[in-house]
Parts: sequence; structure tokens; C-alpha cells
Amino acid sequence: MKNTCIFDLDGTLIDSLDSLLISVNTTLDRLNFGTITKNNCRDFIGNGAKELVKKSIIETQGICSNELLEKAMIIYKEVFQEFCTYNVVPYDGIVSLLENLKIKGFKLAVLSNKPHEETVKIVKQYFGKNYFDFIKGQTDDMPRKPNPSGLIYIMQQLGSATQETLYIGDSEVDIETGIAAFVNTVGVTWGFRKRDIIAKMQPTKIVDSAKELLEYIYIL
Repeated sequence: MKNTCIFDLDGTLIDSLDSLLISVNTTLDRLNFGTITKNNCRDFIGNGAKELVKKSIIETQGICSNELLEKAMIIYKEVFQEFCTYNVVPYDGIVSLLENLKIKGFKLAVLSNKPHEETVKIVKQYFGKNYFDFIKGQTDDMPRKPNPSGLIYIMQQLGSATQETLYIGDSEVDIETGIAAFVNTVGVTWGFRKRDIIAKMQPTKIVDSAKELLEYIYIL
């Protein structure tokens, strides 16, 4: 029986595309580079801020040296602190989903490749302090997804076994993470990846709405 749900953040709980786009384009502008499109940004999301910035520079400049990337990341970290909540909204049905799971006694957590400080800030701003038992963003002391270390660490902190845990995300990175941690993994289609891309990763289940996700969790 499942008693623990661990969620990805961007593209799963919240629509944060505008905040990521304005952050990376402001960074590029300060470097006197061209900007990327919203579709570019959507495609580049999933592997953390450093990969987003690197891919964005390559898109506009054709190449990105380590020195340039480090310079860009200094700018991006400063910019993102300002824009991390810009136009961010929870997806339809997410708050109700969390309320229902909490009432049923589920342990809830967030695992994101977004920097830890901003992850905590966003979760608390949009969902308060009562839903989630543990929040983990990207830190230097632990590899980012799809390495399963963060997911395993959260399960250890919550006292949850793999067979009790469900991991929910919207990208290839999320599906790889869940599979690598040997937990049932749900791919959601309302985020940054299309259904066919998620299906190729062979998650345990694919859902198209928060309501469908809740119904699936209840039957496990």
C-alpha cells in the first residue's frame, strides 16, 4: 500500500515556464547575447539551472565554454532570485489533490532540480507550510536528478520504503529518477513534455489530470 507521494515541482505542481524564460533571457541580455523562445525554454528545462543556461547560450551563440558558463551562472542566480515566482501558478486541481492526500494521511514531499533555496520559497509561497513533510531542491552536496540519490534521501528522511512510495513528474528526467530508485513512477501530461515522450520512458502510469492522479493513487 502506498503512503508516500514525492512530487517534481516545475511542470508537475506548478507552471513556472514564464519565470524560467524571463530569468534566462535576462541573463542572456546582460551578456549581450540574443534571447531564446518559450519553446526553446520548455525543451531545455529538466536538468537543473546550469543545463538550462548552458543550452540557452549554445542556442544563441553556438558554443559555451566552461568559463562563460560560470560567468553566466553568477548572473542567473542573482536574476532568478528576483524572478523565481514571476507568473508562477499551480496547475489546475493540484491544491485539491494535496488536500485530499493530506486528509488521507499521506506523507508528501517535493524533489526538484531547481536550486534549493528557491524551491523552498516557491513551495511555501504557493502551497503554504502544511502540505509537504519534506522539500528538497538542488544542492552542491548531492547529484541532481536523474541520479536517484535525492529521491532515496527523501524516502529515508520520511521513513518510507520503496514499495510505499510513488514518484510523480512530467519529464524524462523524472521517469528515469523514479525507475532508478525502484519506486512506482507516474508521468503527468500537463507539464513541459508531450505524452509520447513520457510514454517512451515507460513509467508505471501516465495521467492527464490531477483528478485522474488522485483516483490512481487511491486504488494502489
